Amino acid sequence: MKRNTSNRDDREQHVNQMLASLRLVGIEPDKEDKLLLHAYIDDRISLNDLLAHSRQFMTLATYEEWQRTAAQSTIDNQAGINHYQVMDEMRASIIRKQKNRRKAMILSDIAP
Repeated sequence: MKRNTSNRDDREQHVNQMLASLRLVGIEPDKEDKLLLHAYIDDRISLNDLLAHSRQFMTLATYEEWQRTAAQSTIDNQAGINHYQVMDEMRASIIRKQKNRRKAMILSDIAP
């Protein structure tokens, strides 16, 4: 049963254009998405099926982006300290302690 009005070459060209556009903005479809795209090219699913999947993905991607932003905002606003600032200070503290420990070990090896 024919699901799409366009021919295979046109569908393949449309999919390749879409993939190029996605890659320009840093998005690479996963294996399952690629299988869906090939099913569309092979006329096993309709364009409406493909669009429904895309809308579902975009809704999920939008939600995940909102969730990441909200979580980072919460982290940044706790006690007025930025998450990255805390991480930098902890990293510096660990490095200082490692240097002091090495220095103490060297001095203990030198001492009679």
